Amino acid sequence: MRPRSTAGCGWSGAIYRGEWLNDKFEGRGTYTYRNNSKYVGEFRNGQRNGKGTFSWPDGASYTGEYKEDLRSGRGTFTYPNGAKYVGEYRNDRRHGQGIEYGPDGKVRYSGTWENDRFVPKR
Repeated sequence: MRPRSTAGCGWSGAIYRGEWLNDKFEGRGTYTYRNNSKYVGEFRNGQRNGKGTFSWPDGASYTGEYKEDLRSGRGTFTYPNGAKYVGEYRNDRRHGQGIEYGPDGKVRYSGTWENDRFVPKR
């Protein structure tokens, strides 16, 4: 069964515009939260799944892969001050190979990350 499109739906101040299947978000869509955070990307079974971009009102953003509503796979997180992390995520945390850049664009940390922490070489 192919996803069907809709003009949008809103509840509790949140708004979803995109594709549905069996009363769940499915395919491409945009979900705008009550606090004006926004996710634009792929959904599967009602959850963020696949590639997408999440933007926060303070200017922070994440562009990359999601699995079961969590950042998982490759992605880029940009902080409001311009610093960024480019690398791998698992279960919504920096995990695997990645590089963190400061606001000036200089590399701060490069290498392995575990459970959201940089692991220095031994």
